[in-house]
Amino acid sequence: RISTSKGQLLALQALAQLQKEDIPITLTCIGEPVYPHDYEYLAECEKFTREQKLESIVSFLGPKKRTELAIILPTMTLCINMSTTGSLDKAGLEALSAGVPVITANEAFRSVIGELSPELMLNRQTSEDLVRALRWYLTLPENQRKGLRDALRQEVVKHHSLNTFADRIFTTL
Repeated sequence: RISTSKGQLLALQALAQLQKEDIPITLTCIGEPVYPHDYEYLAECEKFTREQKLESIVSFLGPKKRTELAIILPTMTLCINMSTTGSLDKAGLEALSAGVPVITANEAFRSVIGELSPELMLNRQTSEDLVRALRWYLTLPENQRKGLRDALRQEVVKHHSLNTFADRIFTTL
């Protein structure tokens, strides 16, 4: 979803900063606005993209079906999930299960990401913190990035897969 709670504008601000540092990066936003204020927010994001001349490295893909996400997600380098709901966000879990590390300020992800890679956990929902985390991950050697992707995927499969969810339901009953 495109919404202030998802923080796409923060991601765009971080992207603009990294572009000034000549760090090669692109941003793909998946989702659509739902509420009237979400449409205003999308317009603000698109305006920022134009003003910062980011059109060549930013894509707004719109909504995607689960089958499409299953193809798109594994091709991504990182997932930026700025939601601060305090509960595990489905989009973040989907990315992790596809082997895509998540940068987030959502404390609910600390149990999944925090021990394996505290650098991906943001202390604040700011573009500066996001730039720091992006720079850290993008400058890791490829073998370390692969190891982290694999470890994070194993963690989410082990603790948040459908099978483990079903086991927890049966145990509770």
